[in-house]
Amino acid sequence: MHVLLFAASLVPAEAGVRCLTPAHRADPPEALRAARRPAEAGYVDSERYPIRVHYRQAADEQRVIDVVLPAFETSWEIEVEQMGWPAPPPDDGVGGSDAYDVYFTNEDTYGGAWTWGFGPDVTPGDNWYSVPSYIAMDDRWIPDDQMLVFACHEFNHALQYTIDARERRVFPWESTAEAMTDLVDDASDLYMPELRDFQELPFASLVFDGYASEVEAYRRNSFYEYGGSIFGTFLEERYGNKDGTTLLAVWDALADPSGSDEPDYLDALGTLDGDAPSAAEVYLEFAVWRMFAGVDDDGAHFEEGALWPENARVPYEADLTLADVDGYVAEPVDAPYDLGTSYYRLDLGDGTDQALQVDVAGEAGAQWGLAWAVWPAGGGPATVGKVLVGDGEALSAEIPLAGGSWAQVGVVNAGPVGMELEGTIPRRTFTATFGLVGGTGGTSGTTDTTVPPYSDPTGTVPDGVVSADPDEKGGCGCSSGGSSVGWLGLLGVLAIRRRR
Repeated sequence: MHVLLFAASLVPAEAGVRCLTPAHRADPPEALRAARRPAEAGYVDSERYPIRVHYRQAADEQRVIDVVLPAFETSWEIEVEQMGWPAPPPDDGVGGSDAYDVYFTNEDTYGGAWTWGFGPDVTPGDNWYSVPSYIAMDDRWIPDDQMLVFACHEFNHALQYTIDARERRVFPWESTAEAMTDLVDDASDLYMPELRDFQELPFASLVFDGYASEVEAYRRNSFYEYGGSIFGTFLEERYGNKDGTTLLAVWDALADPSGSDEPDYLDALGTLDGDAPSAAEVYLEFAVWRMFAGVDDDGAHFEEGALWPENARVPYEADLTLADVDGYVAEPVDAPYDLGTSYYRLDLGDGTDQALQVDVAGEAGAQWGLAWAVWPAGGGPATVGKVLVGDGEALSAEIPLAGGSWAQVGVVNAGPVGMELEGTIPRRTFTATFGLVGGTGGTSGTTDTTVPPYSDPTGTVPDGVVSADPDEKGGCGCSSGGSSVGWLGLLGVLAIRRRR
């Protein structure tokens, strides 16, 4: 989810998420701790949990009692008591007590919300880097029926500050908090419009964010890391029980009490599957799953996949038929970055009993893989597969097409072995050769009317060209590393929804 902090007009419309104003980044943590707490007219304490909600206007006291405080109590109950995330540490009485402070205010909220963490590790010896934090919630534009969505997203940032406050990448913070939002408030679908910003750039690295120049080259003001909630949801549904504990395990695995960034997010992902212990293999599996969005859902992957909008479908480099796939040589317009994928769609027309042979020669320096799915003509779960090879190894796969209506193949740049997150993440090109083998052939050339053709919504935008977008991104990102945002910014503000 996003709060976009920008200086222009504020209008209550569909929410997005972004955080961190330039003013917050410019001040050192000590000044923020002493002076940045929003002004208040009073406060209400929870009788259930150590939570204090401060309000700016006396007229808002009843709304705090009826709406705001219950939203945070529910967030605490589910995320801490039920899911097992660690409760935030006390702040030595800043805010008037050791209760967790929430400010219902209009100071720097710009229609959304933010979370600020500060200071050194307050609980040495627990293998985490824990710092106190507090939350600001906009008292003007957040509707009552969306208060829980905002609260559980921001509260998850408070819990992230409790585990690894100095995690430098934006993507783990926002993709996790947004996925957690859907777990806590399953009735809300406010996350769905954000999926487009992530899905429309499948060739972008998994760990990029909306402030990365690589993403801004295609879309300014992108909500990439918030749409990345699809990855957090994938982790919960593929490796866990959709109860928040898998995301907690990832954060626990990336925590470092020294405040360094080792282990990092990729190290943590590599702990999820004992049979495939690497981030590359987790990403390869995700390259299969992300194909099942919107009308491409097959009922066997994402629980809410069929409900997702049309623009959440994965775009592809080429839309092929049986008539033109045999001997087709693919060289991507948008070559994938490390942990990125280029997709190809194949319309099977009236069907074929042949198989699709795919051979890939990928640029050196990375592991390469293939991820594929074949949707059956009669409906039901797709047939899926994947293969991963080491750097320099031959990559090929034979994909049975019999009984299928259409197929999709992703050429996966799985990154170098032991990929690290420091420095620039490169893109690498490849050549993929497609051919039909076996069987007696089949009829081709008809257009599938069940699933409409869908091309890359970004167009083929050359590197370095910024697509037109009326929105302007303001402020800075929630974190840094691999984007234009300095890591100290992450110790600033993590926000939830901007009103566009």
